[in-house]
Amino acid sequence: MKKKNLFIILVVAVVFISAVLLLLMSGGKNPATYSDIHYGPDARNTMDIYLPDSAENMTGDVPAFVYIHGGSWIEGSKEEGEGYAKGLNSNGYAVISINYRYLSDDVDGCDIMDDVDLAMKWIQENGDDYHIRTDKIAVGGDSAGGHLAMLYAYSYKNPPVPIAFVVSNVGPLDLSDPGVFSNPYAEEGTDYFFWELLNMLAGTNYTMEEMKVGATPDLLKASPIYYVDANSPPTIFAYGVKDELVPFSNVERMQEKVSNLSGFEHEFFIFENSGHELNKEGEDQSVAEEYYRAVFEGLGRYLPK
Repeated sequence: MKKKNLFIILVVAVVFISAVLLLLMSGGKNPATYSDIHYGPDARNTMDIYLPDSAENMTGDVPAFVYIHGGSWIEGSKEEGEGYAKGLNSNGYAVISINYRYLSDDVDGCDIMDDVDLAMKWIQENGDDYHIRTDKIAVGGDSAGGHLAMLYAYSYKNPPVPIAFVVSNVGPLDLSDPGVFSNPYAEEGTDYFFWELLNMLAGTNYTMEEMKVGATPDLLKASPIYYVDANSPPTIFAYGVKDELVPFSNVERMQEKVSNLSGFEHEFFIFENSGHELNKEGEDQSVAEEYYRAVFEGLGRYLPK
C-alpha cells in the first residue's frame, strides 16, 4: 500500500508541476472563475470555467481549451487546470477544467469517456451563457489526462463540439506496450498495482504475464495509438526520454504509427533530459520554449480568436 501511494503522489505532483510550467512560460493574470458547475449526475461530474473576463463584461465569444487532469485515473482534480487558465486566459482563451469519475470496481475507462462526452455535451448546450464558442474546441491534459484527451479526440468521430486541436503532455499512448513494466516501480515489486490499474481501465482480466509480453489486445483498444488516423485532430506531443512511468517505447510506437498517416498534422517535442516531469530549465529549456510556443501557435492556427 505504501508503494502504491508513492506512485500516486509522484503522478499528482508531476501533473501539478506541468500545469505550473505553462503558467510560468506565459505570464498571466487571475481569470474570472466559475467553479463546481455540474455537467452530469455523478458527484465527480463537475467543471470549473476560467474566462479572460467575467461573463457579464464580455461582449463576444472566445475559443476554449478543455483541460483533463492527471493522477493515474484514480487521483487528481480539476483545480490543476488553474495554471493553464492563467496562461491561456491572458491570451484570449477560456479554459474548462473537468473532473471525472475515478477508476474503481464499478468505473472503467469507458465510463470515464462517457464523462468526458457528457462534459462536451454540456459545453455545446451551455457554452453561450459563458461567451464560449461551441463551433469547435481544443482539448488536452497531463499524464492520465493527456491519455483521456487523445482517446476522446481520436475515438469519438462525431463529438458534440468538434475537436480542433489536441495537446498531450506525457499522456500514455499504448497501454499494451510491455515497456510499461520496465520501470523501477515494477522492479521494486509494485507490478500488482500496474496490473490491477490497467485491468480496471480496460475492464479486462489479463494476467500479469500476459501484460508483460503485450498479449493484451483490449488494452490496445483502450489506447490512443489504436484510434489515431489520418483524419484525427492536429496534435502536439511532449514526452521525456527518461520517463519512468510512460516509457519512451510508447513514444517510439506512436511515432512509427503516425509516420504512415498522410494528412495527420502533428509534432513531437522530446525532452532528452526529462522524466515524467518535463523540465523548463537547464538542458531542456530550449525544447520547453519551443513546445509552449507551438501550443500557442497551434491554438492560433486551429482555434483562432
